[in-house]
Amino acid sequence: MRGALAVALTTAGTLCAAPNLGAQSVRIRAARTDTIIARSAVTAAFTIANQRTERLTFTPVVEAPSGWTVLMGSTSITIAADAMEVVMVSVMVPAKAAAGTYAIRVTGAGALDSAIVRVPQRRLLEVSLMERPGFVVSGKSYDANFLVRNRGNAPAVVRLSARSTLGAAAMADTSFTLLAEEARTVAAHVRSPAGLSAASDDVLEVFATQFGETGQTQASARVTVVPEPSRTIEEFLRVPTRVNLRAASSDAVSPFEIFGRGSLRDGGSTLVDFVFRGPTGKFSAFGERDEYRVQLQAPSWQARLGDNVYMMTPLTSAAQPGMGAALDATRGAFTVGAHGQEFRRAPAKGSEAAAFLRARPNDDLSLGLQLVRRAGGELAGRVGSASASLSRGAVNADVELARSQSSSGSGSARAVRVNGSASSNSFDIGHQQADTAFPGAQRGAAHTYLTANSQYFDHVSFAASGGTHTSDLSRTTGVRYVERLDVGTVAATLLDRYTLELGSVMRGTTIAGVKQAGHQRGARARAEQEMIFGSMSLESEVGRASDAMLGSRTYTEVAIAAHRAVRRGAVAVWGERYSGGSITKGTDGTVTLGGDASLRLSPSMHLTLMGFGTRVRSSLPGWHSQVDAQLSRDLPNGSRVSLRARLIGGGTLSAADQSVAYLEYGIPLRVPVSRLRTPGRVYGRVVDAVSGNGVSGALVRLGPQVAITDTHGQVAFGGVPGGEHRLSMSQETSFADAVFVGDPTLQVDSSRTQPTTFRFAIARSARVDIDVRQFVISRTGVSGAPDSLASAGPLANATLMLTGERDTLFRTTRDDGTTSFTDVPPGRWVVSIRGDAPAFHRFDPDRVELTLAPGESKALSFRLLPRRREVQLIGDGQELRNEAAESKASQAPVP
Repeated sequence: MRGALAVALTTAGTLCAAPNLGAQSVRIRAARTDTIIARSAVTAAFTIANQRTERLTFTPVVEAPSGWTVLMGSTSITIAADAMEVVMVSVMVPAKAAAGTYAIRVTGAGALDSAIVRVPQRRLLEVSLMERPGFVVSGKSYDANFLVRNRGNAPAVVRLSARSTLGAAAMADTSFTLLAEEARTVAAHVRSPAGLSAASDDVLEVFATQFGETGQTQASARVTVVPEPSRTIEEFLRVPTRVNLRAASSDAVSPFEIFGRGSLRDGGSTLVDFVFRGPTGKFSAFGERDEYRVQLQAPSWQARLGDNVYMMTPLTSAAQPGMGAALDATRGAFTVGAHGQEFRRAPAKGSEAAAFLRARPNDDLSLGLQLVRRAGGELAGRVGSASASLSRGAVNADVELARSQSSSGSGSARAVRVNGSASSNSFDIGHQQADTAFPGAQRGAAHTYLTANSQYFDHVSFAASGGTHTSDLSRTTGVRYVERLDVGTVAATLLDRYTLELGSVMRGTTIAGVKQAGHQRGARARAEQEMIFGSMSLESEVGRASDAMLGSRTYTEVAIAAHRAVRRGAVAVWGERYSGGSITKGTDGTVTLGGDASLRLSPSMHLTLMGFGTRVRSSLPGWHSQVDAQLSRDLPNGSRVSLRARLIGGGTLSAADQSVAYLEYGIPLRVPVSRLRTPGRVYGRVVDAVSGNGVSGALVRLGPQVAITDTHGQVAFGGVPGGEHRLSMSQETSFADAVFVGDPTLQVDSSRTQPTTFRFAIARSARVDIDVRQFVISRTGVSGAPDSLASAGPLANATLMLTGERDTLFRTTRDDGTTSFTDVPPGRWVVSIRGDAPAFHRFDPDRVELTLAPGESKALSFRLLPRRREVQLIGDGQELRNEAAESKASQAPVP
């Protein structure tokens, strides 16, 4: 608007002057008639034509927009008769000039013309740090102020965001508008993490972007986060432990659980791992069972006690957990171990005792012998096996042969597995078989499988798998009962997102000579794709199944899922429809709808939701549903409060078991297990030198370590390198002018396992101000004899020393003869002038002893006085005694 008005005024002025053009004796024309792009300055050429018959002295008048500075073009020029001269006009464009079109006019002698310039739009943001704290205690919050300035020449819509490397950052103002050259102060609030064991630097970054722009401007602030001050000095190594206590609506929830893991000895490699969980009722809503387990693990041995799955090899394992103990140890190439357990969860109970011996002649070969004896239960008997493992390059092979003796007679079993990978191909082949007299989990079963994968060009991969499984249940049922299942699939995957799979299943059952068989063939397709709203996956299967009872039928299955990441978490929904009729999935059709969400409601509060509902299409249709919800909040002391609920609909559960909720309070503990032996530990106390009380909240630096004193003035450091270090304190302590009383150096011995201790006192610093002046003899007597001293002015460049028990400080006087010793620790000091006095002069006094109290200031004066030479006169037969040159002068008054 403004530029258009300038052009209109220029045109109007030209038109108004048009009738008088013939009468004008001077003509002004701009060299360029197009629009000139203006940057920091604009330079344009104008021609001045003198149409008179005599010489003309012309002074051009340059008219620029308000705020623009004319640099060149207003100087008078002389133009010959009927001649023309070129005038260069230069104008500086201010940085805050708004984008638009402007006119630069040159006038004089009734003539005028204009050059049109355009200031392009300039978009630029500037962010700078204004204020931030030097340090903050771990777990506390701090604020940092930043200045955001619009360096462009047009209004800008600014969007801000903040990020902290250690804590959680937030900003009150995240969007606002700034005019050209306008600035605004913004504050970023950061909550630092709790529980830091060592000081760390937190980097706070603030990012500013303009609406519609992709680039961003940033500024950062570095703040030291120091550990929380501790009331006691840590002397023990502690294992991180969590204790969860629960109050539930029914006995379907474990009332407590305790678990932890950590080192057992400071500097050692032995780890302890334990879990203790209380029992539930007959029904466990969340699948929990009572468990009591402790494990010790070292590089050459391990011991286990309590509930565990104690197993040595696949053929000797009972494949069920038990309560017992186990110990194994390795020495050189041999490993030996044993365990014993009770099967307290098996319906028939039973017990087991086992031992093994393994040898590793080299890195590629391992040999083993295993012996197991089980008493009671369904798998009672004795089992012995020999195993071997061989690795050559990318191929691994495992073989095991077992023999057994039980009440059913002698039995045998075998297992072989070979797997490997090369380039983009991999495979896995396995076979396992045990007869019906073998007292193991594989009794009467034979299983053979093959899987292979191959990938080409990083975009296409192929997979194939096949297997057959046979189970002979004749000994359990008392009649001839054999089941067989054969499965085979081939699949191709494109770009890791699109998969097509073809499969075949054959199932056969023989009971007392009657054989029933069924088979199915199907195709499955799966696709995953990123969408505008998030990601989506679609899976579909169609196949044909047949058996003697149901005949032939077609089955289908369609599943769709969508996932979206939101600002505070993620949300997903899914649905599935199965028509029924598949041999492997059952004959009843189902429809399932569900969803889940994980949201961070605040930096310390989290919410998770998961729910689904399934409708079974059978002779007795009905809905089965389940909803899980958990809301948790982290407390400042590291504890956590959680509310969890599960609602189950349908089924045969009682009403009390279908709706279960509990409130949990989780407590973080650090259980002491041994004394600390880590070198480089330093414990100390900082006290006030006057009162003797501990100084709290003082930031103390020792070498590379930083810590803050607690309420008693105690402070602790860990991992301090060996050598001599100097203690220092931050200026942000309660003693802004604090100094150490005594030697602030500390010697740390890195070979000692005992901590190094110190106790230092601090006090407010003292100050000594010194004035040094020089004097001359003044002759004012009647006879011209000297009778007084007169000041000759200040003495500059005099070096003074302040000497204490451990330190010597130096200062040099300024031109006015004064100097000051600041930050002086209280105590006894001696002030003296370094160097000898000039010839025939002396300093009075030459040294001063003083005692400084905390916070005290003292003023001292030194004088440079003239000294007369001593004269000795010797005459005939008499001797005159020496006379001090200053005997009179020193008694003269000082003006």
